[in-house]
Amino acid sequence: MKLPKIFIGPMSKNVVDTVIQLNKSIPIALIPSRRQIEANRGYVNNWDTLNFRNYVKNANPNVLICRDHAGPGQGTYDSSLSLNADCLCFDMVHIDPFKMYQNMEDAATKTIVLIRECYQKNPQLQYEIGTEEAIFKYEPAELDKFIQTIQKILKPEEFKQIKYAVVQSGTGLDLPNCKNTGTFNAARLKEFIQVVHKYNLLSKEHNGDYLIADGGIHTRFIDCGLDAINIAPEFGQLETKVILDYLKSHDRKDLIDKWHDICLASDKWQKWAEGRTLTQTQVIMTAGHYTFSDIEFKKITYQFPEIDIIIQSVIKDRINGITAQAEKNYSN
Repeated sequence: MKLPKIFIGPMSKNVVDTVIQLNKSIPIALIPSRRQIEANRGYVNNWDTLNFRNYVKNANPNVLICRDHAGPGQGTYDSSLSLNADCLCFDMVHIDPFKMYQNMEDAATKTIVLIRECYQKNPQLQYEIGTEEAIFKYEPAELDKFIQTIQKILKPEEFKQIKYAVVQSGTGLDLPNCKNTGTFNAARLKEFIQVVHKYNLLSKEHNGDYLIADGGIHTRFIDCGLDAINIAPEFGQLETKVILDYLKSHDRKDLIDKWHDICLASDKWQKWAEGRTLTQTQVIMTAGHYTFSDIEFKKITYQFPEIDIIIQSVIKDRINGITAQAEKNYSN
């Protein structure tokens, strides 16, 4: 199966349904975080790992499902329980112990241990290794040594299942302002890509949100030769904006105020506020997608049964714009 270049976070059932429906020549993967989809339920449609897997694969077995940031300290619940379910249900797992192991040597050792554990449960499982800059920043030479250590200790058949390594080009996210932050460094990214390709792995950048210009992948990534990219919160915020605009167009400030209260109560906006005072719109845009499965929020959208069709149409247009440029510019 052709490995994906576009990885989309399943921020909602509408996002999942849209990806399932799309039949693209370029594969698109769904990459849930442990908070979105978890062994004993996540915030997206209240799915657990098995139910999510069955929902996606029964509808379209060609959609790859990949765990994002598997490892200790990455989720709310027990990481062993989570990883065991991932091994049995997912096509690929991102092994990321960097939350608990804040140096390259220990992280490499833990990555090896976790891959070996997973391999025993499912020899067909594929892997992504490394982490994003917001969790632990490293340099190209450090990633080189990290991968080399893993390659030396794993058996060849185990290492062969690693397909991606995370590279760091300086991207970051600012959800309240719907912006990509950080200082992009093309030379650094190219160094990372050279390192990854030396081991016959594919380079993958996280935090690709808000970097789409004129319907296509931002040219700075294409020019550097990046192989794959994650896009997640942007789709949750895209759906949030559609709903918010719809309520505004129907003069339902009462429902917007109610949604704002639901978002405030969720506390999910606080992580992204970073001491800032957020407007009503910013609170909703930041925390809205966390509330889509909330019973009180559903009481709002149940009043507008046509809204899911509108949402999925907008998401589809966005994905089509991204993948069209990826098909044209990304090498096989």
